[in-house]
Amino acid sequence: MFSARLTRSLRACAAMMGLLSLSVHAASIDPQLQKTVRAGTYEVVLPRPATDPLTYERALPLELLPFSERTDKFHSLGTAFSIAPGVYVSAAHVMTAGIGSEFGAPALRLADGSVHTVDKVLKFSQHEDFMVFTVSPAIEGGVLATSRTPSIDEAVYSVGNAQGEGVVIRDGLLTSMTPEDQDGRWKWLRFSAATSPGNSGGPLLDAEGRVVGVVVARSAGENLNYALPIERVLAAPANRASYDTREAFGLPLLIDTRTSTLDAQFALPLPFATFAKRHQALLREHHAKDAAALLAEKGDALFPNGTTARFLATASRGSVPALVVEGDDREWHLLEGGKPEATNLPGEGVVSIRMARGIGLFLMTRPDEARDDAFYGDSTAFMDLLLRGVKLTRSIGNQAIRIRSAGPAASEEVRTDAYGRRWQIRRWPLGYTQATIVVAALPTPTGYVGMVRVSPAATAAETAEELATMASWFSAPLEGTLPQWQAYLARRALLPTRFESIRIVGTAAQGFRFESSRLTAGVPAGLLAVTDSGWLRLDTTFVQDGARTSWDVAGFTLAADHAGDSYLMLSRRVRPAADADRETQDRWDRMLNRKDEFDGVTAHDPEFKASSVRMALARAEGADGTPLPASTVLYETLYRTTEKLQPGEMDARRATMRSSVKVLEP
Repeated sequence: MFSARLTRSLRACAAMMGLLSLSVHAASIDPQLQKTVRAGTYEVVLPRPATDPLTYERALPLELLPFSERTDKFHSLGTAFSIAPGVYVSAAHVMTAGIGSEFGAPALRLADGSVHTVDKVLKFSQHEDFMVFTVSPAIEGGVLATSRTPSIDEAVYSVGNAQGEGVVIRDGLLTSMTPEDQDGRWKWLRFSAATSPGNSGGPLLDAEGRVVGVVVARSAGENLNYALPIERVLAAPANRASYDTREAFGLPLLIDTRTSTLDAQFALPLPFATFAKRHQALLREHHAKDAAALLAEKGDALFPNGTTARFLATASRGSVPALVVEGDDREWHLLEGGKPEATNLPGEGVVSIRMARGIGLFLMTRPDEARDDAFYGDSTAFMDLLLRGVKLTRSIGNQAIRIRSAGPAASEEVRTDAYGRRWQIRRWPLGYTQATIVVAALPTPTGYVGMVRVSPAATAAETAEELATMASWFSAPLEGTLPQWQAYLARRALLPTRFESIRIVGTAAQGFRFESSRLTAGVPAGLLAVTDSGWLRLDTTFVQDGARTSWDVAGFTLAADHAGDSYLMLSRRVRPAADADRETQDRWDRMLNRKDEFDGVTAHDPEFKASSVRMALARAEGADGTPLPASTVLYETLYRTTEKLQPGEMDARRATMRSSVKVLEP
């Protein structure tokens, strides 16, 4: 579920890119007056990148674009107009759509093609949707008169840069005055003069060519549009940026939303770049506060406090990246997302992505190269690989051209989640449109796991904050070859803090040994060959320690190679709660009493190509090796080998396995 701010920005982005269309009506305003109006109305533009930072799978068929679009050095955002010498007005959503762009500040473009960059912001209201500003260099003349007394049923004219193709004047009637939704503090001007994408921020004129409103929106499914009365702009306090909104706020993790109220202001005038930073920081901080408040409202029901024993008992079984989310039943579930889209890479690598509540959950495996430490600091190499699986395209005409590289990230930071995992938060602008790729990536021995979303540039900071919030609800296994693990553990700056107290040794010379506060285990050479081909998977999951939940290693599987035909598996099992299902209770009883598959007797596959033995180990055991009834944690242990063994040899290996594993939890 998106927050309302993100949804609104998505709609603005869609309109800005010309995804909507409206009919066009002829205007009947006096020709001389038209000249005056055109002289005081301007196109709002944003610089395109001088060179496209993106690389595509093939040459772009730019010849399919209209001439003006393929030769224009600017994106068209909307419209602005002059209300006093050197003073200009536009819709706030038009001017803030350029915030977050890596390619420059918005500007006004005149009919002669000259471009005047926005200089200082004088007034701003997010809720009323207007900005008053200056430009540099100054524009001579072109001031429009204003009127504070519009009349119902009189002729009005919408003026704007319709479809980004120049200023168009269209006629209609002022049909009604509609109370503002939130508190009814003013009345929107509702009119029938046609508007198109690009009209936002333009003037609504009366029959005498005076500005009565600022065009801001249109009704869905009908040709009735909205303008903010110019009275609101003129009467607004000078030198102030104002935020006063109330809307629904939600997180993809949760079912419920909360009412978000933003009531803030800061002093103006400010240079546009400074204003943009204050604006972004304010919204990002507000988003973080809303997220924290929404999570706090869950109280004791919030994960991990509201986690059932059943969930904690099964969470470690996840084999792909997943999010802990609240279901319709108000229980917590490990959501792996929809059907994966996977792209195989050389050397058994893969990039796979699943969509879960609007978030792309990705797995990036690059086994042949994952010991390359430089990769983890190279944002270009990371995104190039991710784009092998995340299929982003640029549409030109009827062709969709695949993006192969996005270049280096425009911004990146390391954020630590609630469990000490260090995430790389990175952003890449898409220069051909006002959108940004936002990624939260967690390094692994074989590459990365993480979350990705494409966001409007104006809300990319909020999107990054949202992904950083959700990082604490993310789960994924860690696996790789033993050399990859040694390289991973050596990258201390990006290593989860939990691994500071875990020791893993895995070399042909030293054999394998795992040490943590929960378990120690060694693998003698006679039990399983330890080579550079050895494949280690750690079951990292959420673990309950009394009243505290931590993220920890709840077992491991060590295989002789990636194929996994011969392996040793240890998996942490917790005494089921009273409300656990019958299957979970029965399995615990069989482990505790060494019954059925946990009797420690050698088993064989149907073709007698592999031998295996399964048992449960505990910190306190009876003389016969049976866990004591008071045990609260058991480690399910399974050893499997494809070696041809002599009679009695499996018994010796079972004894070796028991003596090599020490459970430290009661």
